[in-house]
Amino acid sequence: MTTKQRLACGAAILRSIDARRQRTGNQDALLALEQAIVDRELIELVTRGLCDEERELEGDPVRKKRACSPDGNGRAS
Repeated sequence: MTTKQRLACGAAILRSIDARRQRTGNQDALLALEQAIVDRELIELVTRGLCDEERELEGDPVRKKRACSPDGNGRAS
């Protein structure tokens, strides 16, 4: 499943949770499930972003040097 598909699926589940809250009037309904979905997707996006950045840096020694320096511009601060 692509990231776009996962996000669409997660959004549909979150809309369903919100609809249930509106029907029941219970704002705490399925709160743990909602938080788990959001947490999982945020972790996935951050992890994937870091992996993508590492792959990009592996192919570019100048960018790798800059990203690894303390101030991000290739020079020590």
